[in-house]
Amino acid sequence: MAMKLCFHTLIAKGFCCFCGADLTQPLVPEPQTQEDPFEYKKLTLFVDLDHTLIHSTRHKDLKSGKSVVRTSIRPHCIRFLESMSKLYEMHVITLAGKGYAQKIVKELDPEERFFGGRLIARNKLGSTDCKTKKLRKLFPSGLKYTAIIDDRWDVWDYMDNVVQLKTYKYFKKNGAEPRRNEDDDNLEHIERVLTDVHSRFQSHFKAVGEYLDMRSAIAEYRRSVLKGVKVVVSAEAPWVTKPTALLTKNVVSAMLSRFGAEVQDTVTRETTVIVELWDKTTRVPTIPVVWSSWLYSVLEEWQLPDFGKHLLSY
Repeated sequence: MAMKLCFHTLIAKGFCCFCGADLTQPLVPEPQTQEDPFEYKKLTLFVDLDHTLIHSTRHKDLKSGKSVVRTSIRPHCIRFLESMSKLYEMHVITLAGKGYAQKIVKELDPEERFFGGRLIARNKLGSTDCKTKKLRKLFPSGLKYTAIIDDRWDVWDYMDNVVQLKTYKYFKKNGAEPRRNEDDDNLEHIERVLTDVHSRFQSHFKAVGEYLDMRSAIAEYRRSVLKGVKVVVSAEAPWVTKPTALLTKNVVSAMLSRFGAEVQDTVTRETTVIVELWDKTTRVPTIPVVWSSWLYSVLEEWQLPDFGKHLLSY
């Protein structure tokens, strides 16, 4: 009989909430067989709500005068949840209030097929701007076997296993009207990323008998996106102050480095692309110059975007 693999990622009163193991006592692993060493347990996926899966807004109804909450579900959301539920044990982790979060989860998952009621809201997190403090106690493995999707990286203390999405905003500031209709395929791309990472986790174990740390696995995947790409960031323009240009350039360079690019100070024969942040009139012979929109495509797609869609000159 194959041994059930459990990472004991969620613990309450000394017992694993998944397999029921008493973690106050030394654990003695069951024997494994050469033929069928493990029956894989799902990894964990933490899922944010607001601006990641949905966009909610509150406005005053002109007829009734009452406050009304409107919610838009991000394109491809349900398909994404359906697909990820087969690979990951999903938990909603949100800084929103519990009552509001429960209503949203009920709308997304009325039959509890995706989240199974697993919800941690602001009242349990004990914070309005950080998600990691209390979770480190609930998940003592240090989130090593957890992937995270969120539109904010900062609330996770910039952990490497965060897959950051573009902030989803459907409604205008007045809360009543939708923004201009734009294609949003972010969840489709992130589905591909999380599926690939999951596959790498299993393949690595089968090959060497060790578990990948999801922080390392996702960081490595991220670095592979722009591996071999040499980038010069152009942040100077007559109307931009030097401090602003320097700060912007440093932020963009750090992002590009996280995705595996080699950031160059000056243009060389080996330069792959120049990213222009301010001046659309920039022209450099023989080297593609792309607009800053190319950076957003990197963040959204987690793959090398086509220069042509963002090209200023070649």
